[in-house]
Amino acid sequence: VKNISTATLTLSDNPDSFSQLVLDEAFDPSSTEAQLFLLDFCDEFYQQPFASVVTIGQECPISAFDRWLRKQKSLSHDDQDWIFISVCNSTAMMPIGKDLFHPCVSAWARKSREANAVLRNDELLILSFPFRAQYG
Repeated sequence: VKNISTATLTLSDNPDSFSQLVLDEAFDPSSTEAQLFLLDFCDEFYQQPFASVVTIGQECPISAFDRWLRKQKSLSHDDQDWIFISVCNSTAMMPIGKDLFHPCVSAWARKSREANAVLRNDELLILSFPFRAQYG
């Protein structure tokens, strides 16, 4: 995963010892490349044989955000959300402009109460997606 440093990930024979995940402060999810990576990663992850969605209809948060952008663009101006118009500058889909990414995704995440998007100072810090591990 691109936004997690493996600096403190170590293997241990002690099952009571846990690894620590450290955020990579240099990772920028607002870049075009990162947005496309996140969309592709999320879409492909649940297709892997070792993982499945926890609940039927579950969607990766970044995919839900992209779907929301596309839906908003398809609505008449009077029916569009003010966040889409004012904060997201009526951007139709991802990737969105680097300068719009954090304000737009942050406003969407707050309004939609997206629990898997962790924000700090109106910037997307962590994007998680629950999954059920498949064994065997």
